Amino acid sequence: MSRLRSSVPAIRRHGDLATNLALTLAKTLGQKPRAIAERLVATIELPSGLVRKTEIAGPGFINFSWPGAGRRVLPSIIAAGKDYGKSDVGRKAKVNVEFVSANRRARSM
Repeated sequence: MSRLRSSVPAIRRHGDLATNLALTLAKTLGQKPRAIAERLVATIELPSGLVRKTEIAGPGFINFSWPGAGRRVLPSIIAAGKDYGKSDVGRKAKVNVEFVSANRRARSM
């Protein structure tokens, strides 16, 4: 199986994110990548408002277009990769963590 990839397309009209998922599944499933992409796009259930448009390109790439603000933010999230969301804020600061149970019968720790 080839490696699954997602990336921001170089050509803007190809959407905001592209994936080769159908291409990576083709050999394993013994089907044409475009047919797999068609099934994926037809059956995938995405939360309302998350994706503006989903389309199939070439031999089976799936392109997603985001509405509004997602367009501006997604490239930086992808570029950050596994480091997305990491922060040095509060590093080496002492904190006090308390556990309080809403259950009166809970034992204290």
